[in-house]
Amino acid sequence: MAARIAVMEPAERNITLKEIGERGWLSILENKLGKKISGNLLVPIGDDAAVFHFPQEKKLVITTDAMVEGTHFYRHWLGWRGLASRAVLAAASDITAMGGIPLGFTISLGVPGDVLARDLERFADGLLEIAEQYGLDILGGDTVGSPHLFVDVGVIGCAAESRILRQQGACAGDALWVTGTLGRSHAALIKAQLLDEGKADLDDPCWRPPDRWGGLEAIRCALPLRAMTDLSDGLARDLGKILRNKPIDARIELDHIPVDPFTREVASKLGRDPAELAYIGGEDYELLLVEAGDSFQQTELKTEGMALHRIGKIHPGAGKVHLLREGESVRITDPLFEHFRT
Repeated sequence: MAARIAVMEPAERNITLKEIGERGWLSILENKLGKKISGNLLVPIGDDAAVFHFPQEKKLVITTDAMVEGTHFYRHWLGWRGLASRAVLAAASDITAMGGIPLGFTISLGVPGDVLARDLERFADGLLEIAEQYGLDILGGDTVGSPHLFVDVGVIGCAAESRILRQQGACAGDALWVTGTLGRSHAALIKAQLLDEGKADLDDPCWRPPDRWGGLEAIRCALPLRAMTDLSDGLARDLGKILRNKPIDARIELDHIPVDPFTREVASKLGRDPAELAYIGGEDYELLLVEAGDSFQQTELKTEGMALHRIGKIHPGAGKVHLLREGESVRITDPLFEHFRT
């Protein structure tokens, strides 16, 4: 039964995971994902564990990231392929934030029994597309029955010890920069929840995190970096990671925040300040950079494939963020999301 299901066309799979069972699903997975993407994977999916050749003279960088339906996503917003790409790229962003390069990933999936097998195959297709596009090996994972859909991705990467960057390390006098534009994911969430009554464009690029590891060397050439983190929780909250347990404050110029055009569009419909939406919004997965010193007069730098925007500066203080607009203090009262409190 499992072998026959594994060769059926996706359109014919109008049966549920409960009907095909674990063996049928594993046959589909091995058929689709049991291939070597790079020369580093010695034993691929299908055995008890993967065997991976790690680059010499490098340090292992490892992370894991979980996404639960109803908290982080809804499948009818992302689609199954979109869910796969978002889960992998979001987790890989943590490797980039440490100054590392992702090499491969594991993926564990909790699935209700009434999910269609063809939808899970679309999910597997999304994993393979991301793996092939970015040269990431699929190292294995697990699938379990669950009343709620969840995805847990573990990513391994590497970095030379001298190239590893951490969240903390900022000093008074350092400048703060971000990559790309901000607010697009938050704006997409608002659009789906409030403006379109739950409808969403499955191909909307707002749902797909950017891949910034390919531009790391260009960033290093443009700026002397002292610290870095990714904007997973949003600029408003992730700034706290830079300031934590340090006698420093951050002063942020709202008008210098690079607001995504889509965010401006949504803010206009709501009658909101687009810079404020970009500041509080999460899951952009851009990089927050701490430049050692403050050596540039301009507020924007162009690097290969991306722009860097200077948004503020570090000053002596007590771990607080000060928002400014044309030199005047600004206060934003929107609540920030926090697990277990929101």
